[in-house]
Amino acid sequence: MILYVVVALRPDLGAFGTMMRGIRSIREVLHDTRGTSAVEYGIILSLIVIGLAGAIAGVADETTKMWNKIATQTAKANNGSV
Repeated sequence: MILYVVVALRPDLGAFGTMMRGIRSIREVLHDTRGTSAVEYGIILSLIVIGLAGAIAGVADETTKMWNKIATQTAKANNGSV
């Protein structure tokens, strides 16, 4: 009986108090804007990296095609069939 009275008078004790502290900390995290810029910069940087990877892959394909064409023409020239 005494425990119930203490919890009723002090909600910071017991399961109810723990739940209220958890809700309070979730609210604080949701309203905290200190890390917002770092997250935004991270997203921008990741988009740049993804774009560069796509561009490099496209250039690599074209370069491979070019060198294959050169190799084919060189082989034909060596055989005298150009």
